[in-house]
Amino acid sequence: MRCLLTLVATCLAAAAAVAQEVRTWTSESGRFSVQAQLLDVAAESIRLKRADDGRTIDVPISAISSADRQYLQSFLQQQRERQQPPTTSTIDWKMPDPATLRVEQESKDRYQLHPFGSVSIPDADFAWRLVSRQPIVFVAQGDREQEMLVLTIASPAFSQDQRKARLKGAYSEAIHQVTGAGLQELKGSKIEFANSLADRARFTIRAASAEGNERLFLAEVQFHPAFTCIFQATAESTQRTAMLMKAAADFRSNDSLPDR
Repeated sequence: MRCLLTLVATCLAAAAAVAQEVRTWTSESGRFSVQAQLLDVAAESIRLKRADDGRTIDVPISAISSADRQYLQSFLQQQRERQQPPTTSTIDWKMPDPATLRVEQESKDRYQLHPFGSVSIPDADFAWRLVSRQPIVFVAQGDREQEMLVLTIASPAFSQDQRKARLKGAYSEAIHQVTGAGLQELKGSKIEFANSLADRARFTIRAASAEGNERLFLAEVQFHPAFTCIFQATAESTQRTAMLMKAAADFRSNDSLPDR
């Protein structure tokens, strides 16, 4: 868990613009240095442009001096403050009245999730239901054991700390599903950000039962100025989770939820 949260914090900080100044970067040992401009920041490395010949080089963050790491931390903090969303949303969209929330089956594969729109999972027997009104949570339970898709629409997360808390909550919920399903081995997890603004994140958890049956937990968190969307899919294979996440993406793209 600590490694995951460290990675979350690092990736959220990596939404950095180009630093304009050329400065001296020094290795941790102090034996090497270079005059260079900071171009980009990744989870575990930085990209520099040398002042002498214009070449770009990738340097592990662990290899630079403590003074350089302090500079990098300060620089990223400035970038986060510049890109910080407003404390209140200017989007003309509000969370719906809880009384309007309901589920209606339109056909064998398609359900209407009022008041948002319809969602379809073709060639699969999934039954949708509303399980919470605040936050708004719709769940599709499949005919296969422990296979489901969860759509959550929650209040917006404006600050980076709020976003990290949402990611931590989604991860903790996935771990709860793993242990609740009696899965004994956590085979691996990762978290990825879809863009440099860090407004969309995804992670996967692979687990296995004592009998060796695998299960894949996949979650995507989308941060919007007016709300937060959390999609969680649980299935027995990559293909099945991809099918569920496609249904979630189709639902997210409907006109009732603004893009920006």
